[in-house]
Amino acid sequence: MSRATASTEEIAFTGYPVKIYAFAGPLDLLLHLARTQEVDLAEIPVAEITQQFLEYLHTMQEINIEITGEFLVTAAALAYLKSKTLLPPEPEPEPEEEEPVEDPAVELQRRLAQYHIYKEAAERLSSARRLRERIFLRPVEEDMGLEAGYVTLKDVSLFDMVGAVNQLLKRALPEPVGRVHLPRLSVRDRIEEILLRLATEQRDLTFSDLVGMPATRTEIIITFLALLELLRREEIEVHQEGWGGEILVRRSGATRPEGESVAT
Repeated sequence: MSRATASTEEIAFTGYPVKIYAFAGPLDLLLHLARTQEVDLAEIPVAEITQQFLEYLHTMQEINIEITGEFLVTAAALAYLKSKTLLPPEPEPEPEEEEPVEDPAVELQRRLAQYHIYKEAAERLSSARRLRERIFLRPVEEDMGLEAGYVTLKDVSLFDMVGAVNQLLKRALPEPVGRVHLPRLSVRDRIEEILLRLATEQRDLTFSDLVGMPATRTEIIITFLALLELLRREEIEVHQEGWGGEILVRRSGATRPEGESVAT
C-alpha cells in the first residue's frame, strides 16, 4: 500500500515498533566521526566532535537504538572537555610535588589511538568484524512487518546509517501537533514500497530517494526500520560511494555499476 492510497484515521503516534541493539561502542562512534572529518587522532576538534557525538546520540535514541551506559559516560566526558575549551586558560599553579594530572583531551586522544590499533587488528579476524558490525532487531508489537533477528551490515557501518538518518531528520517537515488525520504508516507497507521501487526502477536508490523528501520524522524513521528489516531478510544490500557519501540501496544480487567505489 502506498502512502498516496493509505487509508486515514485519527491517530496519535506513540512510538516505533522495534528496539535495536548495537554491538558497536562509543569509541567506534568517535573514530567514525574523526574519519568523517578526515582529521588525525592527535588533532581532534573537541567542540565539533562533541556536538556531532551528541547529535548522533540523540538520533540513536529517536530511532530506538538502545544506548548503553558507556555512551552516556563518554558524552559526559566530551561535554566536560568541550566546556574546558570554551573557558579562558587557568593561571599556572604554584609548583607542587604532586604528580601532574594528564590533560583529559590528551587522554581521550591516547585512548582513541589505542582503540584504533586494536580495532584494525580485530578487523583482520573476519569473525570479530562480523560480530561487531551486527545489530539485533526486537519488535515490541506483533504483526508490524518486523521479526526478531540479527542484521549484518557489510559495506556500511551502523554509524553510517545513523548519520544518514540524522541528516534527513535535520530537513524533516514538522510533525502535526495533537491528534490529527494522518495516513497510518507501517513498516510492512514501506517494505512493499521499497521493493516495488527497486524492481521498477532497476537502479540503486539513495536513502533519501526512498524516504521521498520532504518527509516527516515519522516517515524517515519508518523507512529506516523497513531497510533494516529488508537487510535482515537479505533482500537488499546497502553500500556507500566513498567515505561519508550517500547510502545507496539495491536488490540483493543486483550487479554493481562498473567503477563504483565502496567505503571501507
